[in-house]
Amino acid sequence: MTPLAAKTPTPTPARIEQVAARAGVSTATVSRVLAGLAGPRSKAIQRVLEAAQALHYEPNRVAQALRIRRHKLVAVLCDHLYHTGAVEFVDGLSTVLHAQGYGLLLGLGQGNPASEEKLLDQWRAEGVAGMVLWRASDHVNVCMNRAPWAVGTVAIEPAHPSPRSDVVLCNRRESTAEALRHLLRLGHRRIGLIIPTNADAGGAEYLAGYFEGLRASGGHEMEDDIVTGECSEAGGQQAMRTLLDQPDPPRALLVSDGRMTLGVLRESGERGWRVPEDLALVALEDGPWLAGWRPAITAIACPWREMGSKAAQLLLERFGDPERPVQRVVLACRLVIRASCGSGTSPAPAAPGLDLDIATAD
Repeated sequence: MTPLAAKTPTPTPARIEQVAARAGVSTATVSRVLAGLAGPRSKAIQRVLEAAQALHYEPNRVAQALRIRRHKLVAVLCDHLYHTGAVEFVDGLSTVLHAQGYGLLLGLGQGNPASEEKLLDQWRAEGVAGMVLWRASDHVNVCMNRAPWAVGTVAIEPAHPSPRSDVVLCNRRESTAEALRHLLRLGHRRIGLIIPTNADAGGAEYLAGYFEGLRASGGHEMEDDIVTGECSEAGGQQAMRTLLDQPDPPRALLVSDGRMTLGVLRESGERGWRVPEDLALVALEDGPWLAGWRPAITAIACPWREMGSKAAQLLLERFGDPERPVQRVVLACRLVIRASCGSGTSPAPAAPGLDLDIATAD
């Protein structure tokens, strides 16, 4: 009787986690390198290829093809779309991403942590390539830290950014200080400030710029001149009501955004206060209707479209080199002087060394 030949044991296929551990990178980096999606500058490419060869790793080509198709999507998480710059921001973002073959998924968290978490779970299941967080709540960071994402992430003006996210901001502190100096140059010494109660990173920068401008220029600091409210027209009107109920209200005012500015104008009109005769007014975020208001409202123009384009570029760089250091980009705003401060359209001189464009508009 011929003895049966012993079977040669079939080697256990190597897993992607083993390749990642040997190369000292994430599994996402291994996937991108083996799928040909990593950029030529990625230092991890050679390590991944050597580890895969040493372990005889063979990727699942069917699963890989599905992942590549899904990885051509980028998710955008917004708190809402009625923000002054949301449409311009998304347009700048999509223009750059669409040119590289990426599509967008848009989700509205509306400041609700449960809604944000549901969207994150859906996008994780979709296998999106990257994510842009437009003023999302801090709960998003909690969710991402609890179950780390293997995708690129860019946060727009976050209050507390994740250490793993690239960040894009505009220079609100400097622009707020310059708006305040503009009012001081016109002779005002008491200047009020209205900002949202639950402010994001921009709210903290408004306050910093406000105090910086007052202290540097000799303006008067009065606690009652700073009022917070809901970030809405009704919130702006209530905040203005609080200011005007003072025995001696300030005659100059900075307001955080367009919706609150509309509430301020409504309450001022109902009280018989005229702009600029009784109140000099600057909006810290410009919007199309502010130029059309009579008198036209002096405002800070934020580079929303440029911020969207920059966020897209940071994502594309991250896709090409997942191991690159996190970047923080700050873009300049412009002070657009109109008629609401009683200054006509004459440009005020910029403070020395301040990177802020000053424009005039009829």
